[in-house]
Amino acid sequence: MGLSLVVSVTVVPMMSSRVLGDASRVTFLQRLISFTGVYFIGRGIRRGFVGLVAWLMRGVVFRVLIATVITGGSIFLAWFYFPPIDYLPKGNRNLLFVFLRTPPGLNIDQMDKVMAELEGRMLKVKELDRFFAVIRPANPLLGLIVKKEYSDKDSIRKVVKKLFGMVQGIPGIRAFVTQVSLFRRRGSGFIGGINLKVDVTGDSLEEIQRIAGEVSAKARALPGVRFVNSSFDLGNPELQVHVNRVKAADLGISVSELGDIIETLVKGTDAGLFRDQGKELDIVIRGAQSKFTRTQELSQITVYTPDGRSVRLSDIAEIRQTLGPTKIEHIDRDRSVTLTVNLADTLPLQVAIERMRREVIDPIRAKLPLGYSVEVGGRAKDLARTWDALKWSFLIALFITYLLMASLFEAWSYPLIIMFSVPLASTGGVLAVSFMNYIEPSIKMDTLVMLGFILLTGIVVNNAILLVHQALNHFRRGIPMREAILESVQDRMRPIFMTMTTTVLGMLPLVISSGPGSELYRGLGAAVLGGLATSTLFTLLLIPIVFSLWVDFQSWLWPGAVAAMPEESRDAPVEPTVAWGKRNGENGSPVGREKGYPPEVRPEN
Repeated sequence: MGLSLVVSVTVVPMMSSRVLGDASRVTFLQRLISFTGVYFIGRGIRRGFVGLVAWLMRGVVFRVLIATVITGGSIFLAWFYFPPIDYLPKGNRNLLFVFLRTPPGLNIDQMDKVMAELEGRMLKVKELDRFFAVIRPANPLLGLIVKKEYSDKDSIRKVVKKLFGMVQGIPGIRAFVTQVSLFRRRGSGFIGGINLKVDVTGDSLEEIQRIAGEVSAKARALPGVRFVNSSFDLGNPELQVHVNRVKAADLGISVSELGDIIETLVKGTDAGLFRDQGKELDIVIRGAQSKFTRTQELSQITVYTPDGRSVRLSDIAEIRQTLGPTKIEHIDRDRSVTLTVNLADTLPLQVAIERMRREVIDPIRAKLPLGYSVEVGGRAKDLARTWDALKWSFLIALFITYLLMASLFEAWSYPLIIMFSVPLASTGGVLAVSFMNYIEPSIKMDTLVMLGFILLTGIVVNNAILLVHQALNHFRRGIPMREAILESVQDRMRPIFMTMTTTVLGMLPLVISSGPGSELYRGLGAAVLGGLATSTLFTLLLIPIVFSLWVDFQSWLWPGAVAAMPEESRDAPVEPTVAWGKRNGENGSPVGREKGYPPEVRPEN
């Protein structure tokens, strides 16, 4: 924009003086336009539009009603048809994940066999280019890369549906297939797609697990939820030593001392460091590894009492074989379990959050024990934080635009009139995005689309600036303000529609294209295109009405005063009156302005 400004005031005038010929010479293009009747159609549209504006500017009450209906109607339409809100577009990556939930205690060798079975099935899928496996006891997965010829959105959806049926049927294994999002939140792990996090916190791990199970069961029943994955995995086999405190106290052995003894014999205890030529080696005291190769040998550990007697561990404690958590997470020092709710592509994040809170979280919160909580996190917090920032950015853009116009016009009222075009643009952008969401549900009101509305703030005011500035120029030449407003509509209608048409047609490929990456910017393009087209049409109606109301208000408030003209132009010389027909390049006899009619709405026409 900055470079084009420099070129428009330097290169364009110079080339125009060299290239453009005699203005009186009729070119082939002019003959073609005259032959097809386009010129007369355009002139008829202009006359009709100026006549409509003149008709709408009659009567103060009528103008107030029209301005209120247009402004209020635009705000109501934007609110009523506001599309669903999302955080970031998913994109269309050709990377798929097969996410597995394995039974407790499955070791690496057994997991390798499961993966080999899945790999054999994947080799039969012609749409796959290659794949890789991540084999581990917790959350193993299979990564699949789709061939380029099948990488469009519809084909990938079919591949996901096909693979979901192929990965089922392995005993004890739950498998889910999902497409990886282009934008992934840090810490989201390998689970692809659109995810919603639910954090359950409290003191007792058993109670947290119970609450998380209830949340998970209700969340799976919601429409649009593909699967729910829990961060709490009770799949780690372990031996628990439950000490008989009475027997241990009778022998003079404390529970903490017994725990230290068992840890030293089985795992080992750091006793210090051994330094050799600048190298440090840990000194670890532990029992012989050959004595602890089987789980039942733990009960045979000999413990010595303070008075020198020996006793077996099985005499003072019970050894229980059970399953324990692979990890225990904490949020603000409270134990926690995080549920990852994987959503379908067509389900907006805002709708999912509202359903989760209304149908799952709020009913469970009503009966939670004291000290326990259930909160929606992850992308939900990102969405709230991002939208708060974007709303402030939008307001700051409006404020900066207003201040800039106030400094250029050297007045506070004219920029305020110009800002009436912003609600019209917002309504057009909302309607365009809502229409695109109806055609393609993956297009939502996300962060990138919101950037389009911020761009509209500085674009749509240009048309209103042209109208107000031209009206002031006519007024300074001695034309009454009402007539000057109508004349500015006629003078600026053609360049306004020219700039609108070129901008809309230039952005149209961004909206209708379906190539790689188009899903990221179709919503943004629709917002700018719809907002610009709608604001251009209604700005030519609303701005003259509001401007004339402001002029009448000033005349009523300060009778006899010049209507808000800048100081330096109030004493400017009045230019001679120019005939309407001659100045506009139309045939006809010169007609003066003594009756105050604009050129296209004179009684004789």
